[in-house]
Amino acid sequence: MGIERLKDKFLIDRLINEAAKDKESASYLFYGDKRVNLLFYALEFSKLFLCEEIENDYCGECPVCKSVDSFTYPDIEILNRNNTGIKVEEVRDIIYRAAESPYKSKKKVYILNGLEKLRKESSNALLKTIEEPPKNLYFILLSTSLNIIPTIKSRVMKFYVKPLDSETLEVEKSVYDFFDGNIKDIELWKNNSESINYEKIQLTEIFRNIEIYYIFKELSDLLLRVENEKIFSEKKEFMNKPDFKLLKDDLKEILLLYPDNENLFDVEKFKNNETFGSEIENIKKYSENVYLNIKINYIASINNLGKNYKYYKNSEKIETISKMFEIFSNNKKDIKDFFDKLILIKKDKIKNLNKIIEIKNSIDNNVNIRALISNFFMFYE
Repeated sequence: MGIERLKDKFLIDRLINEAAKDKESASYLFYGDKRVNLLFYALEFSKLFLCEEIENDYCGECPVCKSVDSFTYPDIEILNRNNTGIKVEEVRDIIYRAAESPYKSKKKVYILNGLEKLRKESSNALLKTIEEPPKNLYFILLSTSLNIIPTIKSRVMKFYVKPLDSETLEVEKSVYDFFDGNIKDIELWKNNSESINYEKIQLTEIFRNIEIYYIFKELSDLLLRVENEKIFSEKKEFMNKPDFKLLKDDLKEILLLYPDNENLFDVEKFKNNETFGSEIENIKKYSENVYLNIKINYIASINNLGKNYKYYKNSEKIETISKMFEIFSNNKKDIKDFFDKLILIKKDKIKNLNKIIEIKNSIDNNVNIRALISNFFMFYE
C-alpha cells in the first residue's frame, strides 16, 4: 500500500505534485489538530521522494521504506519525536549539522515536531536555515497550531492535515476513538484483528488483558520520562529511584506474556541492574514490538466486558468489581480512562448515562474507589 493509504485525495495530490518537483532544498509545515499523527504524515511524504521503486508513489516494501517506517533511515532525523519540548541547544545542533551531506540518498530530511511549543529564541535561531536550507536538505516542521511566529509561517509551504472519520477509515466508532483516529494504528488493527473471537474470551483473560494494558501504559510513560530526563546517564542514582523498580516490575509483567521479542536485550542483565543505560533503546524497541498485541487484546476484552456485563452471573459481577478495584485502586487517572472506554462502547444504550458520567467525574474527589467502581457498574447494566 502506497500514499493512497492517507485517503485524503486533495492532500495526496498536493504531496505527490510537490515531491515530483524534486527541489534541491525546501521547507514544509504540516499542521492539524491533536487527533492527527503529524509525524506519520511527514514520514509518508518523505517516502515519496526517498523511495526509488515507484514513480509518484512509494512501494512500502523496499529497504528504504521499511527503514523509514522503523525510524532507522540514516538520512531522516527527527527532533522532539515524543513531543515533549525542544531546547535551543538542540536547534543549534541541527543548524550546525544541516550542512552535512546525506549518507544514502540524494536528500537529507530533518523533521522538527512540536513547532507550536518552540520558544522565540529557538524559532529565531532556526529561521535563517528554514529560509535558505542547504543543498539537498528538506525541513519538515510539525505543529498542532498555526499560532507560530509569522516569519517562519511565511517561509514554508503549508499542508493542512485533517482528521479522517471512522466511516472513511472503515472501522467501528469505538475502535476509531480508542486509536484517536490514528491511521497507522487503525491499519495495524484492521490487519490483525480478524483472528479475534470476541465471544470466547474468558473472564480471567479479560481481566489480564485490561491489567497488562495499563501496566504497558505506565511502562511507556516511564520510558519517556527516563529518555527526557536523561537519567540513565546517572546509572547509580537512577537505580535507587522508585521509577526504576516500577520500570523493572512492569517490564517483567509484560515479558511473562510477550517473551518472543525479549532477545532484543539482555533481560537478566537488566534485572540485575547491569548495562541499564545501553539497553534503554532496545527496551523501547521491545515495547514498540508488543504494543499492538497489547492494544488489540485490550480492545477485544473491554468490548466484551462492555457488551456482555449485564448478562454476567452475580458471582461474575462481584468478581469483576473486585478485580477492577485491584487494578485501579491506586490509579485514578487510569480508572477514568477505563470508564471513558466503557462508556464509548455502548453510549447510546446506557439508560443512566448522566448518572454514569456523574460517577466517573466524582473520581477527582476523595471517594471510596471500591464503592465508586461498584456504583459505576450498577448503573452501567
